[in-house]
Amino acid sequence: AVNLDLLNGIKERYEKYTDMREQVIKRSRDIGKAAKNAVYALQREDFSKADRNLLQCAQEASAIFKELIAEAPTLRSGGFSAALEEMAEAVAYRSFLPERRL
Repeated sequence: AVNLDLLNGIKERYEKYTDMREQVIKRSRDIGKAAKNAVYALQREDFSKADRNLLQCAQEASAIFKELIAEAPTLRSGGFSAALEEMAEAVAYRSFLPERRL
């Protein structure tokens, strides 16, 4: 006999994980976009706009981690990691520009 309760539990966990994964992917795109916008602003020497974009990146990354990644650490790879890499590059560029050193 098939244990329907077990199958339903598996299905619910799968659907929850899939929903969380979709949220991480969508929200991580926002981090990557804001990081790229920060780099573009830095290329124009608009440090104020770059700083706003970087703050947005940091806040959203922190929120994603607290709300989703902490519950499902495997979601950290992929889109979220790529977004953090974009953010790190933008932060490094922001740090480099004023003094021409890291």
